[in-house]
Amino acid sequence: SAPTETYDMAKLNNFNENLSVVNGSSYLSIDSRPYPTLKDTVRLSFWNLAPNTYSLQLSSSNLNGRIGTALLIDNFTNSSQSISITGDTTLYSFAVTANTASSSSNRFSVIFGQQASLPVRFQQISASTKATGISIRWNTTLESELSRYEVEKSADGVVYAKIGTLQPSNSAIGGTYEWLDVAPQMGHNFYRIKSVNHNANFNYSAMVKADWSRKAGIELIPTITKDGWVTLVLREQLPGEYQVRLFNLNGSMVSNFTIHHNISSAFYQLKLRVNNIPLVDGIYMMDVSNPFGIRKQFKVVKN
Repeated sequence: SAPTETYDMAKLNNFNENLSVVNGSSYLSIDSRPYPTLKDTVRLSFWNLAPNTYSLQLSSSNLNGRIGTALLIDNFTNSSQSISITGDTTLYSFAVTANTASSSSNRFSVIFGQQASLPVRFQQISASTKATGISIRWNTTLESELSRYEVEKSADGVVYAKIGTLQPSNSAIGGTYEWLDVAPQMGHNFYRIKSVNHNANFNYSAMVKADWSRKAGIELIPTITKDGWVTLVLREQLPGEYQVRLFNLNGSMVSNFTIHHNISSAFYQLKLRVNNIPLVDGIYMMDVSNPFGIRKQFKVVKN
């Protein structure tokens, strides 16, 4: 840390949320200091935050070439986020919950380090709802010696669990990736990407959130198809064998097959055929029955 000086400005207390830089015992809105050196640390403190989702926006200037790396350390989630030192803006989303540790004044700090070869640079991450679940997409601008990406999910933005793994391309120009969560919970769903290199070192992307409001059930998407492909969605359904039968308007069964459903929620892409011959254009009825014989029917139009 650097001593406080004339150009520093004390932090004035707000009635609501407050954020400041901590220098010794001083809480500052502006902290004038020399260029950071190796392992130099800037401590951030906030108070009066209500349970909610927030984002820190960190921008830099005149740091490129003067310091190698900058990391935002989140002591509550035991994670870190690389901060751009080339003038770009870094966003870090975080959640404050009923857990008092999530609003601790010692939660965040920025640590400066030596020049290092970053295994990955996350450019963007997003989460959006689709008919079959929540899609998590992320882009990178650099990948080197990565072992894998792990998709992590949380119900509260604090405690995460791995739900999927993707292999990286390890491209110097980065890549684009997508993971579909076919079993989102009702309400808030938080996601982040964990990048793991070959030495087992890891880093996290920013956190993203999507809300899910679709209820449990069986759904067919689309019900009008030109190429004969449809998607059968089993959302929060009991595992077992599901019988799928397709009838024409004369009531004759033209196709019959079995789906082995092993998890609570999944989707199945089906190619509608008759004896391996594509369906002719027309109107059909699809009958889906679960392991207990409970049935649901859909009208399917092939044109």
